[in-house]
Amino acid sequence: MAVVYSKSDQGLTVTTGTGAPTHTAVAGDSYTDTSTGTKYFYSTSWQSTLLSNVTSSRMYISSSTGTVSGSSLIVYGSGSTLPIFTVQGSQGEVFSVTDSLTGSLFSVNDISGLPIIETFSDSTTLIGNYNAPSLYTTNKQTANVGITTIYSLTTSSYDGAFFDYAIKSGSNARVGQIMGLWSGTSVNFLETTASSFGTTTGFTFGMSISGSNMILSGSASSAGWTVKTIVRAI
Repeated sequence: MAVVYSKSDQGLTVTTGTGAPTHTAVAGDSYTDTSTGTKYFYSTSWQSTLLSNVTSSRMYISSSTGTVSGSSLIVYGSGSTLPIFTVQGSQGEVFSVTDSLTGSLFSVNDISGLPIIETFSDSTTLIGNYNAPSLYTTNKQTANVGITTIYSLTTSSYDGAFFDYAIKSGSNARVGQIMGLWSGTSVNFLETTASSFGTTTGFTFGMSISGSNMILSGSASSAGWTVKTIVRAI
């Protein structure tokens, strides 16, 4: 069979003839049987399982194992604490994606290497100066009779918050904004209502300090309220 052979420590070598490469292989070597299209990868032995499903117009980068299908580019991580993917500019790291689905997922950095945009697995994104970033996220809660926690923020990280909200129960609905400010155990907030349908007086908002957190809560006199919020904090 004809083979196209890639030597990991010496660049690319094209070999024709029959059989697999005859010299001693090292991890990272690969070759392709051009008659069948089967790709072989060497780790501790020649295997076709890693790259046999890489089809045309697709690119495969792996530091572990896996199979390519669907996407044009797939990057497999190894479970390392190092980023799975980084973009390095002439003056430092510009963008990185971590090999994790918890905590920080990706960031865009400034010239000093500090993130100016960073997205986390809890659905929050921090934007702006690293020493005073603003938090952005959205939230959805179902509120029944009684008190429901809508959102909470650590008072040590933020000084104030803004909540754009929409509440709805059946044909009753209201939109508005809440602005809140806290200091120690004291909190002040102001709610402005933009528009409403039906009767929404049975649902009210409140703000309070509980331990090290600021709590935005909702109080409902009837069940079945859907509360959606856009959260901004600084």
